[in-house]
Amino acid sequence: MVTEQEIKVNAEKADDPRIEIAIERTQLAYERTQLAWIRTVLTLITAGFALDKGSEALHQARIAMGMALVKSGHVSGMLLTISGTFTMVLVSIIYLRRMKELYKLGRLRRKLSYPVLLLSFVITFFGVIVIYFLSKV
Repeated sequence: MVTEQEIKVNAEKADDPRIEIAIERTQLAYERTQLAWIRTVLTLITAGFALDKGSEALHQARIAMGMALVKSGHVSGMLLTISGTFTMVLVSIIYLRRMKELYKLGRLRRKLSYPVLLLSFVITFFGVIVIYFLSKV
């Protein structure tokens, strides 16, 4: 009589190429999703910076005319930049967790995609630098 544990061991030893292909396809889908998030976050950070610098001129004109409601016009740009940077951190953590789940299956031939992670960390660092410079003005 075959036990459940023996069935699991035999199933793990069986090299079904469909499973390997499905895992690799999932890994590539995670990478594509991460790259799409990188593109979106980079757009948010850049839009925040541009909005901040564009509204700065308008805000200075409002201050000169005495029509400004607030003393600083950096709120909208800072909000976009901070939300973009926070989103990049959150998405990178989710990406790492999902990739670790795939590695637990033990069937991946390729290791973690370091260029995607490196790019994620560079974009996060870029967001922090932009936040720093916008807060100094």
